[in-house]
Amino acid sequence: MVGVDFVSPTNSQIISCRKNGIVQVWSAETAAQLSSLQLGSEVSTIACCQSSRSAFIGLSSGQLVVLDLNTPESPRIIFEDRIHHGSILHIAFDMSGKLLFTGSDDGHVIILDTRASNKFKCLGHIDVKGQVTGIASLHQLKIEKEWCYLAISSVCDNSSVISHAKLPVDLHLQPKEAFDDDTFHMDPKFISRADCQLDFLASSVAMVNPNIMVTVDVTKKNVVILNLNSGKLTVTDRANGHLLKGGSVVISPHGKWIGSYSGDGQIIFRSIEDAQNSVSIPCHSHFLGGTSFLKFANDGQQVLSCGKDGVIALWKWNYDSLVTEEKATVLGAVDASRGRYASLLGLRKEQDAVLQNMPALSALKCQEKTWLAKVEAGVQELKDKTFEPQIEELRKSISELRATVLGMIEQTKMLMVLSS
Repeated sequence: MVGVDFVSPTNSQIISCRKNGIVQVWSAETAAQLSSLQLGSEVSTIACCQSSRSAFIGLSSGQLVVLDLNTPESPRIIFEDRIHHGSILHIAFDMSGKLLFTGSDDGHVIILDTRASNKFKCLGHIDVKGQVTGIASLHQLKIEKEWCYLAISSVCDNSSVISHAKLPVDLHLQPKEAFDDDTFHMDPKFISRADCQLDFLASSVAMVNPNIMVTVDVTKKNVVILNLNSGKLTVTDRANGHLLKGGSVVISPHGKWIGSYSGDGQIIFRSIEDAQNSVSIPCHSHFLGGTSFLKFANDGQQVLSCGKDGVIALWKWNYDSLVTEEKATVLGAVDASRGRYASLLGLRKEQDAVLQNMPALSALKCQEKTWLAKVEAGVQELKDKTFEPQIEELRKSISELRATVLGMIEQTKMLMVLSS
């Protein structure tokens, strides 16, 4: 198992992917398999969109595949495009329901439109050094609904960097000034980009708010809380993590709880306010590779995990032992999800209608060029056309010069013959 997620918006279905390309849809209530689909290609990750009943699947070939899940008993492939040279290692959605971010080991984070009505268009890219180890996005509905924050963790030459940026959610409407070249590379100044070097090797990144992030110290096996101030990251807290090196972290939708998972098979939960206290649950076999994915439900009340042991686990919080005041605190996640659900209702209805009208693809095609390679080729072709008159004039001048030189050589030979 390489990934699992709740199908939006009700969490009543679950979708999972195996590395061998098998996609399965399950009932969250009965655990019954509703459908199975063979993609015929190796899968690397999966994530479901909040603004439609769709799943975005990353392949090891660098292709992105979109499934229509409006009929869970019969999922359909409706879109594919190669957007990375290497495996798509990470897929992250902006919670506004409009933007999607993908990362690989090719030095690019690609930004796409999640909407079927915009044909899942690639909107731009952000370049990083080395391999992307995590992507996190944050959208504050009640504070800055026109903007989202982005955090990217990457590793190059055994050194980790976390890049922080601020992007408009309606990126497709932005002027050319948002980019610093014709390949749609995001202008660092426009997105207020800050690249922060860490003094430890980090894997994964999650965002609590625009200035607070969480990562994992691979060597010390700590969960680390970071604060961004004036373009610099400082460690504000460290807590013991997993028994084995590595691992990843996720944040609950309301930004209060940290979930972490690792090759030791444990999943660990803790609150942002008290990271030292945690609850550890043995879940997947560490002999077979441990936990490979962890996902909070949109309302934070359920958690999905899957492991390299082939097991999918669905967890629910048990509030029976809590007093009324404590229940009110933890149920804040439900209140946060209700506001988000209401804000996406119109967009979801619109996009689901578009999804259902899109034709199904019978099979995946292996595309040689990535989106960015096609854009770069188009830019070069445009440049060639722009300078074509000058190039043609230069060719003509060179041809005339060559004829003149050859004529002079011929005349020289004739004079040498006459003189002899």
